[in-house]
Amino acid sequence: MAAAGEATETASPFAVEFCSGTGGLTAQLRKAGLVGSFGVDHIVKAGNKAPIVKVDIATPDGEELARSYINSPLCVYAHFGLPCGTSSRAREIALPDMPRAPAPLRNAEHPDGIPNLPAKDAERVAAANRVYAAGCRLIVLCILRGVRWSLEQPARSWFWATSFWQFVLTFAQPLYVTFHSCMFGGQRPKKTTIATDINELTELACECTNQHSHLPWGYTPEGFATATEVEYPLELCKQWAAIIARVVERTYKGALEPLPSHPDKKARAHSMKQTRKSLAFMPEWSHVETQNVPAMPPFTVGTKLPEAFQQDSICIPQHARILRITAAPHHEQDGGENAHSGVQVAFGVPWSEEGFIEEALKRGHPANLVDGIPKSLRSSIRNNATADFEALVLRRAQWFRTWTTRAFELRAEEAKLHAALPPHRRNILKGKRFLVLQEILEDLKYPDLRIVQDERWLQLGGDRRGWRHFAR
Repeated sequence: MAAAGEATETASPFAVEFCSGTGGLTAQLRKAGLVGSFGVDHIVKAGNKAPIVKVDIATPDGEELARSYINSPLCVYAHFGLPCGTSSRAREIALPDMPRAPAPLRNAEHPDGIPNLPAKDAERVAAANRVYAAGCRLIVLCILRGVRWSLEQPARSWFWATSFWQFVLTFAQPLYVTFHSCMFGGQRPKKTTIATDINELTELACECTNQHSHLPWGYTPEGFATATEVEYPLELCKQWAAIIARVVERTYKGALEPLPSHPDKKARAHSMKQTRKSLAFMPEWSHVETQNVPAMPPFTVGTKLPEAFQQDSICIPQHARILRITAAPHHEQDGGENAHSGVQVAFGVPWSEEGFIEEALKRGHPANLVDGIPKSLRSSIRNNATADFEALVLRRAQWFRTWTTRAFELRAEEAKLHAALPPHRRNILKGKRFLVLQEILEDLKYPDLRIVQDERWLQLGGDRRGWRHFAR
């Protein structure tokens, strides 16, 4: 493992964007050369702009995993876009035409939360405070380790007065950089402040010149205007990332590898490389495996290992692609004997030459797209395309009628099954109908009936070699 500040041949410096949302800043950091950078958020939705790891830093396990990212000798920058909803001063604006307008949840006297709030609001504040506390502890870790950092909030946010931020100020006196988002392409003059230890980020400071038009604040068809301004404007992300890359490059001489912004499609076709947007003809790897590693490994998500990684009995082969690094699971049903600590690394195992050719022959010519569709899906498409529309509707209605009735008949047995689950599984699996799913799969002659048992035990990740349907 390389020392801090030392570039290696097997890995490159990376940044982490906590509470990243869609990862707009992360995407630009990767393009600027920090190619191993990734976002962290407790919710991961479709349409992300960069790799996002689903981690809730407000939980003990999530914070521990976040600390391991920062403790990596290759982590050079961490940004924290902590949620600002409960700290927003916009809640103080009177909205007489809205009977249920959002009420203030914090004030100057009680920045950590106004006492005696309604239960729902009190829980919102408590949840935000857990994120604030974890985020500020992680910033202190950055300060102690010498990892460059920044934190963003609205300029007038009550966050700046919370005890959590005051805790950070006992360790450092950061710079404050304030700007209007509209100067970087935002639709409204949102005044934002970044606290940071990076002098160069002061280049972002600017005020609105009023030389352009703004959309109004208030309530819009999409909701409150403040909510629509959460995402960082693209131009801001580009300039921000360029500054961070410049700062990092001074320490990691020649280690940054800028990504091409618009690769030429002809050149890509000539090199026979498929993009993520194209229909996958051959998978990038032969199969996916997982390994539990005692400590944070010296590589990041998205890395393609130039050499095999070996540690004790652990071996990740050369050219494997790192797909996921998460907290290692603890299997309670194993009685603790096989419980793991550290992190779990999921990686794509590269093809052997023989295996690649064998699989390519099975799949046929790439021009015949129908051959790439699974047989069961091909059959469904053919049936739907050729069936009489009225008959198709009646068949679907009958199917739902049959299984809705059966689900009603099994409700008492389903309740008993759920009651026997441990409390944490019962909460996660609430509403799942295991018995009716089992019968549906048996009726369909589904090849992997173990899926119901594994779903009950939350074993839907990790090693799937026991599942015939996912044998590859």
